[in-house]
Amino acid sequence: MLPPLYVVYRFVHGVQRALQAHHFVLVLNFVASSYFAVVGASSIMYHEDVLHNLQKHNPPASALLQFATLGVFIAQLWWSGVFVLVLLDSRLKYAQLVHVAASVGVVVHYYEHVWTLAMLDQEHQLQDSLFFMYAVVYAAGLVPALVSGAKLVNCIQSSSVVARPLDSLKRS
Repeated sequence: MLPPLYVVYRFVHGVQRALQAHHFVLVLNFVASSYFAVVGASSIMYHEDVLHNLQKHNPPASALLQFATLGVFIAQLWWSGVFVLVLLDSRLKYAQLVHVAASVGVVVHYYEHVWTLAMLDQEHQLQDSLFFMYAVVYAAGLVPALVSGAKLVNCIQSSSVVARPLDSLKRS
């Protein structure tokens, strides 16, 4: 007897959404972490704030960068929320919720202290080390996604190990 098509569709759609959220969370957290690490490292290396320099010498590119950063923030928060909904392990769910709360804090802080000032053509007063703190917050967001990915791989491998003896019984 075949299961109803709708049940199969919902199952496949749920698995697809979980994998999609997992990969998007990994990529977006890595991009955000790398971006803030590069901004902080460049500012330290050049002894000048690269965001101020870009804002001073190329305002349209600075505005485009700020809007792109806002877009990454929104996408990261959206997919982190979806990822919380599809996680099955409660410990990972709590870890991801803590990361979402920290990400909201970063977005609010960045919006108040960098983004709004950049849109008003004013210079922000952030220290370079704060960009590294942003990078650490987003790098920490990789942990629940990596652990859930490892659990998923272990689950798939264990199910294939259990299936092998059954296959050998069918052949004999």
